[in-house]
Amino acid sequence: MSDKLTIFMLMPFKLEFKSIYDERIKKTLSQLGQTLKGSN
Repeated sequence: MSDKLTIFMLMPFKLEFKSIYDERIKKTLSQLGQTLKGSN
């Protein structure tokens, strides 16, 4: 029971973290893409 409660409490945090992580990956990928385009 307490395990499920902990998971339930952490759910929003995990979702928020995932969206931040996704944004960071997107930024990194777009920067890499621009760098590659610039060097060609």
